[in-house]
Amino acid sequence: MAEKLKLVWKNQELRLALKALTLALIIYYTRLESGFWMIFLAGALLWFYFRPPMDLQKFLTSFFVLTISLILFPKFISGFVSGFIAVFYAAAFSLLVGVKNLVFLRRDVLYYIVYAAGIGSLSALYFYIRLGSSIFAQIGLFIAVFFLSKEFFWILGNEKNKILPAATALISIELLWVVSILPIWHFSKVIFGILGIFLFSDFLLNRLLRMV
Repeated sequence: MAEKLKLVWKNQELRLALKALTLALIIYYTRLESGFWMIFLAGALLWFYFRPPMDLQKFLTSFFVLTISLILFPKFISGFVSGFIAVFYAAAFSLLVGVKNLVFLRRDVLYYIVYAAGIGSLSALYFYIRLGSSIFAQIGLFIAVFFLSKEFFWILGNEKNKILPAATALISIELLWVVSILPIWHFSKVIFGILGIFLFSDFLLNRLLRMV
């Protein structure tokens, strides 16, 4: 039995899956709490990302966006919703760490998913805690999308131009505002927000950047 566990632990994919399961349980049982348990959650996320300490700065924006959005997200009482949030964030963090630590082969494709998760978490915050009602919250959202898309264009397009992230952030704010006035459920608004921002980012990456 001990030998089998050692073999499992040597397999990077299985080891990452076990860590993801552990992280999902930690998120599920601590996210609804406050004080010490929120510090414990933040510590667990830091440990999950910073071990091993490789390519830390390269994906740091995605890590902070996912971490801050998780902590700020409303504390739903529903067990199903809390479970979905725990699985969503555990999967997003696991893919991020897998890409960072070179666990997967198609890292570019998986980073697309990480980026979409980051955009999705910001869109969810916008609609569920009404970020559009505060100018300071909109400025914070603009900054978050700017740095997240800047990371996106740098990793997938090797582009450090600040105009494209600024354009993405500006369009994102406008798109989320337009979607916010539609008479549909918040969850549907989040989906529209993810699709709109993701497709716009993908257009800039695959059309404009690769035409230059």
